[in-house]
Amino acid sequence: MIKAFKRIFLKEDSNIDLKKMKGVSFNLYRVRKGNIRIVFSISKYSEINFSIDINDIGFRGNIY
Repeated sequence: MIKAFKRIFLKEDSNIDLKKMKGVSFNLYRVRKGNIRIVFSISKYSEINFSIDINDIGFRGNIY
């Protein structure tokens, strides 16, 4: 999972779809790869110090 997030943020894998979710009061993001969705939030403390909290992982249609 850590390697996947590194590829997302370093833009190494162009087949991963990353979008900020709309209609929520805090910063939630969605990663789509095939039929799998990962919903997560990012807490940024400084330029090099941040945390990624995974809220949910599931199949398309069941996750939202």
